[in-house]
Amino acid sequence: MAADRFKQYQYALVRFFRSRGYDINSIKKTIKIDKYDLPVKEAQRLKQLENYGFQVIDPKPEYSFNPTINYECEETFIDFADEIIYLCNNGL
Repeated sequence: MAADRFKQYQYALVRFFRSRGYDINSIKKTIKIDKYDLPVKEAQRLKQLENYGFQVIDPKPEYSFNPTINYECEETFIDFADEIIYLCNNGL
């Protein structure tokens, strides 16, 4: 009977976070939530879910440097300066 109460309380916590729009997978026991943006009471409920074995996943993507992007410029500064001087000399 105590196990039933435990499951009911755990299910109530899952429903609480689902009703607020958070992505919860109860099979894998994961929740996508930014725990630093939560109010105090919701943070306490999230802590309770973590105690029940749920893993918190930050929904914000990781920013990383992509070395495959080519940052080379086709036009050099000297080309740009020559173009500006030409425009000034010709009154454009």
